[in-house]
Amino acid sequence: MPPYSKEKIEQNLTRIEDFYIGNGWYQDGEIAHIDYYTPFAMHYYGLFYAKVMEKDDPIRAKKYKERAVLFAKKFIYWFSEDGRSLPYGRSLTYRFAQASFWSAIVYADVEVFSLGGIIKGIILRHLRHWMNQDIFLPDGTLSVGYHYPNLLMAENYNAPGSPYWSFKIFLILALPDHHYFWRVAEEPLPTLPERDIQNEPGFILDREKNSKHVVAFQTGYAHSNAHTHTSAKYEKFAYSTHFGFSVPRAEWGGLDQGAFDSMLALSEQDELYRVKRNVVEKEVKETHLYMKWRPWKDVMVQTWILPGLPWHVRVHQIKTERPLDIADGGFALGIDHTSEEQLVKEGGVGIGMVNDNGMVGCIDLMDEHKAILIRPNANTNLLYKRTVIPTITSSIQEGGTFTDPCFLWTAID
Repeated sequence: MPPYSKEKIEQNLTRIEDFYIGNGWYQDGEIAHIDYYTPFAMHYYGLFYAKVMEKDDPIRAKKYKERAVLFAKKFIYWFSEDGRSLPYGRSLTYRFAQASFWSAIVYADVEVFSLGGIIKGIILRHLRHWMNQDIFLPDGTLSVGYHYPNLLMAENYNAPGSPYWSFKIFLILALPDHHYFWRVAEEPLPTLPERDIQNEPGFILDREKNSKHVVAFQTGYAHSNAHTHTSAKYEKFAYSTHFGFSVPRAEWGGLDQGAFDSMLALSEQDELYRVKRNVVEKEVKETHLYMKWRPWKDVMVQTWILPGLPWHVRVHQIKTERPLDIADGGFALGIDHTSEEQLVKEGGVGIGMVNDNGMVGCIDLMDEHKAILIRPNANTNLLYKRTVIPTITSSIQEGGTFTDPCFLWTAID
């Protein structure tokens, strides 16, 4: 056996405790975001340790399993019935590692849900979903990207081998032939409430009655970091399993470069837009979310979100000491040459689009501002190479106060 340090192992295992924030949740560092690193890193390795070290370190093994049970009861809300998981946060090129937590649950023999049927369904539907996406390069290797090869959304640390973290999901292949997982019948998701409050990531998670569409409405964070496209990956008002989210092509060049879906973008009337990067106040209630943020020192934005799929209402109040152009973007709808588009109009203050990929739209409830369709640059959205974004636009002068409630809607059938 090669030499190793028991002291170093103990130090590292103790260090993980600094990232645990309770109720089964970890964050990705002491001051960090809460994303898929909770399930496919912290819990995944914890469950592996709990399995192989159960006799040597029973106290930690028991603790890791108990935390995983708590987390599983919340993490299941991140999945839709069709096998998709919520596109959110960084390192999304790891793709089906999103469901690797469930493989680790089975591997560690942790009792949660129906011990196999429900979890087997999550894993297999997730894999089927990914096998129907354009994720392979011509040589058969996995590409960097999400639903298709896309370096624009990638992290600075991504390399050609990065997508193979997705193989974490295949931990189930370590199960013996006689394991119950291989014999149990695949089951659908259990009946879940249409709303779940998750205070640790700051989510109100809503799902359609058929569980095919899940949206996380969220507040954002009081801190930020230098990861690629941080605002797009952590600070949008809503993240959807069906419509995905977009990252900017460039910061200077107008709304089509910025691809500001589910975001409020502000410009000093020079086409250089700022969005929410972090919040100074936030609150998650049963019926709404609230956040306060400052894109400039002399501009304060307060935002309220009232969720309720297939629609939601946003209310923004802006106080500014500089003139601003304002754009409030809805969900991004995928378009391609096979989709038959139909423009949905609600007068000058509302607009939408419907095609084979679904329907999106927005209405200014004050009848004072303009509704337009933005056609962002290619490859900005994680799911679709080309999209349209319904957007409410307006402007405000120096020393002014702007209040706007807008109604956003979606449909996937």
